[in-house]
Amino acid sequence: MCRYSKKINERGMVLLGLLMAMVILATLGAALLPITASSQFTLVSANSSMKAYYLAEAGYRYAGSRFLHGGSTEDARDGQLEALHNQTFTLADNYGTFYLEIYPFYYKTTANPTGNSLPTKIPGGFLAGRIIPTPGRLKILGKVYSYENFVRNGSNVTFIGSTNWPSIPVGTTVLPVGVSLGSQQQITRGGDLVLSSGADAFPQYWGTFKVGNTSGVYLYRKRNGNKLERITLFSDPLADFTKTVPANSDIVLLKYLELHSTGTLGGGLMYTRREVIYRGPIAATSSDQGEGGASQPENSVDLSMLAAASGHTNTGEFETVNLGGDQALHVKKTTSGSGSGNQPSVEAYVMLPPGSTNPIYQSWEGAGSYLSYDLQVKVATGVWNGNYFQDKPSTYCAGVTFRASPLSNQSTFYGLSLMRTISGHGHESDGIQDTMLPRDDYENRAMIVLWTRNGNQANGDDHWLAYKLLDETVGSDYIVDNEGKVKDWSTLMVRVVEAASLKLNVNDAPNVSVGEIITGGSGTARVYKKINDNDGKVVLLLTNVEGTFSLPPTVKGYTTNPSWGFRPRDNYIWAFFTDTADHSADATAINNIRLGEPRATINWPITEIQGWNGQNDKFTLVQWAGELNISPDGDNTLRLMGTGKEQNAIIRTNKWTTENYQAASFPPEIGVVSLGENSVKTYFDDLAFYLRGAFDGAGNPIGFLPPLQQ
Repeated sequence: MCRYSKKINERGMVLLGLLMAMVILATLGAALLPITASSQFTLVSANSSMKAYYLAEAGYRYAGSRFLHGGSTEDARDGQLEALHNQTFTLADNYGTFYLEIYPFYYKTTANPTGNSLPTKIPGGFLAGRIIPTPGRLKILGKVYSYENFVRNGSNVTFIGSTNWPSIPVGTTVLPVGVSLGSQQQITRGGDLVLSSGADAFPQYWGTFKVGNTSGVYLYRKRNGNKLERITLFSDPLADFTKTVPANSDIVLLKYLELHSTGTLGGGLMYTRREVIYRGPIAATSSDQGEGGASQPENSVDLSMLAAASGHTNTGEFETVNLGGDQALHVKKTTSGSGSGNQPSVEAYVMLPPGSTNPIYQSWEGAGSYLSYDLQVKVATGVWNGNYFQDKPSTYCAGVTFRASPLSNQSTFYGLSLMRTISGHGHESDGIQDTMLPRDDYENRAMIVLWTRNGNQANGDDHWLAYKLLDETVGSDYIVDNEGKVKDWSTLMVRVVEAASLKLNVNDAPNVSVGEIITGGSGTARVYKKINDNDGKVVLLLTNVEGTFSLPPTVKGYTTNPSWGFRPRDNYIWAFFTDTADHSADATAINNIRLGEPRATINWPITEIQGWNGQNDKFTLVQWAGELNISPDGDNTLRLMGTGKEQNAIIRTNKWTTENYQAASFPPEIGVVSLGENSVKTYFDDLAFYLRGAFDGAGNPIGFLPPLQQ
């Protein structure tokens, strides 16, 4: 009986233990459920916040594009700003919305003055808290006038003069004017300027101004009361200068814009809203600051100019030809003046003319001696029969050059090319060096290759750096066919950002704003762009480095990475390609679903690849193979970077960077190149570049000058 009792007790204890375990697990489950749900909701909320941010960025880019392409006159572009104010734009397929608020700090006349009344309007909204000084001064058509008072009704402002106004055409730009102290002052790089009156008309951050009718344009970083602080030359923030400001000088505020863009998506509990504020000078052409500004950021290269710059037997010769009613650039002769070439290595290349007349010079100078741009070209190969290309070559290497030194047989540069080659020498050679081939088993394989020309050692000394294989099975990349031959007028594009850098120990750094100034040691630098390393951590790309900059322990509360340290100068390279036909569109940057770019059409991919969507899917972003050439002939600084939509799509390299040039010694920088015996069957068209740096502090292809983003 005792035996049975013991078994019953043991079973009871087991049952009791199971019941207790079930109760504990149920309790834990009840506790874990809200924790898990909360974690999932936090993740979704964070993702939604980033999407809302990208929508706000899209609004800024859209406004810039509307401004840049809004017409051929300053008045037409200002009209675009006014039309965008207080407008909501909805993206297709429920991608979300962005809402724009436009707050200019200048005026446009709306009617010819009547007596002492000058009717004007702000081409947008009147910013809450903004002060119009009374009395004050205005600059109109090169002359400064005083006013005693004003009457404002919304965005309409009528200035009341002490005397009658002269006749002023409708649509004339009116700029605010302050007055310097009653004693002489001197401005130097990084110095200040104190105003005696009119300071309230100046925005708090990032404004540009002129002193009286003198020609120099100056940028101040902050207004502190009646003091404009940390002043630099607008055209060259690193340049030392001394400017004498006479007593009671007119200080003219050039055209300035504060733009608020608010991205929203979702509804109910998932509703997300993100407002981003952009502040800075505004210009698309030299007239658009009212008193002088910058050059056009987008440039199409005159092919006739390139043909005229060629003709050297040691670099090849080019000519312009008419193909299908449009001009193209053709390789007429390769090195040594031969037709197709009979050497182990055959090449032809040409670049923009060097020196200060090179349109890229101003961008490099304005970004503090850092140079960033997009560059693209269309490529076709074969023999033109009057209607189309035939006899297409099976080996080729054609594309763009960048970071190019002056044109000679000693030229050094990077190349981005469509390539298909074989290894071998003598009669088996195709005129493309074997060092361009990443592996022997990649013979007769079409690819996109990033490469370097190291000078003229053994007539070229060309070496691959990185590559992406293309599909020859069915031609699914659409830029080569199923035989590996180039499809007519396929587009190659490279984006190169030259910058100093430091790395943060976080995957996101929302407290760091593009355009703001950070301090390191006894130096400062401007945040040009934020990207991610291959481990997901944020890398800050910096330009306009001043003083002795060193790695700070933290930036806006985020610790920095000592292993990365402070890198003073590297190139960060993205590559893209497309063809002439549409293949639908989606939100993935690296696949072959994309819109096309026909000949005589030039598009530019968006800057923030993480915000890629079906509305801007006009290119395929190159995702590089994991193999890099870090040999001495390649570049031992090569690093593959990027996460998310740009995973393995960013290459860091500093083999060729810009130097401390003078205007007259500025190099050609960009051009076109073809390697191999089939170069004389190579044609280029639609060579174009989009300048960044001095024209776009956030790196966006838009019509505004560098903004401060908050």
